[in-house]
Amino acid sequence: MNAPDDLIGDMIAEVARSHGVAISRDDPILAVVLLNQVVLRRYLEEVVTPVADAIRGATSESIRQVEQFAEDQKILDRTGIAAGSSLVSRSSAGAARCLEG
Repeated sequence: MNAPDDLIGDMIAEVARSHGVAISRDDPILAVVLLNQVVLRRYLEEVVTPVADAIRGATSESIRQVEQFAEDQKILDRTGIAAGSSLVSRSSAGAARCLEG
C-alpha cells in the first residue's frame, strides 16, 4: 500500500467512525477530497513557502543589523561621540537598504 492508499483508507475509516457513514474507495467524494489536497499543496508551494522564506530572510537581515548596531555601540563606547557619527550614518544606511530590499 502506498501513501495515497493509506490516506484514502484513513479517510474512509474516519468518516465511518465519526459519522457512521460507509463510503467505498470509488466514491466520487474521495476524488473531491483528493482534489482539495492537490489545490492546498499547490497553494502551500506557491504562496506560503515563498512568504515563509521571505520572512526568514528579513529576520536574518534584522538580526545581522542588530548585531552590527551592538558592535558599533561598543566601538562608540570605547572611542567617544566624535567617532559615533560615522557609525550612526553606516547603521542608518543599512536600515534603509533593508527597507528597500
